[in-house]
Amino acid sequence: MVRIHLPGGKEVERGGQPVRLEELLEELQINPVEVVIAKNGELVTETEWAVGEDLIRIYRTSHGG
Repeated sequence: MVRIHLPGGKEVERGGQPVRLEELLEELQINPVEVVIAKNGELVTETEWAVGEDLIRIYRTSHGG
């Protein structure tokens, strides 16, 4: 079961087949341009796959000027 920590502190779990992170973001209605993703403690791109007992953390980026 993949565990997903969302921005704002909410956690969800996703079972089933492996999923590409870009598809996961789409399911969660999260714009990939606005976040960075860590998989098992390492920063990854949305082209990576989430499988098994992976821990995914999604962090919102902030824009400033």
